[in-house]
Amino acid sequence: MNEPKDRNNHEKVVDVLNSLMVTNNDRVEGYNSAAKETDDADLKITFLKFKSNSEKNKEELIKEIQFLNGEQSDNTKLSGKLLRVWMDLKAALAANKSQAILKSCEQIESVTIETYKNVLEKELNILSIQQKTMIQNQLNVINENAEEIKLKHQIEEIKS
Repeated sequence: MNEPKDRNNHEKVVDVLNSLMVTNNDRVEGYNSAAKETDDADLKITFLKFKSNSEKNKEELIKEIQFLNGEQSDNTKLSGKLLRVWMDLKAALAANKSQAILKSCEQIESVTIETYKNVLEKELNILSIQQKTMIQNQLNVINENAEEIKLKHQIEEIKS
């Protein structure tokens, strides 16, 4: 299927793919929290769609990790947990709840994009062509999601 260039790199490739798993785990949890916090039906649909995108990313990553006989990570980062707590607190205290939630979602997207770009820039030499393509395709969708979040945030700012 998607053999790394050098069989000795299996563990490193699994570690890299697991870093993306953790990032997507954070994203799933973040958008789940955002969907619960918002009273706006349109935003709720958007957040659940983005959660679903990350669940799809995780499925692709799991298949690749299993192919490499690795174990996938079900962890989240402490920074992701703190961001979700901060999102909950800001939403509870904010005059404009939607704006506060969208600002937190922009932060989630920023961290996610940075993680994906780092993998593509720094780990390029150990990834197979198929793995690079999968990661780039996931990043493309995440970039589209980030643009949508940014636009919704700007609209919320205009409303208030």
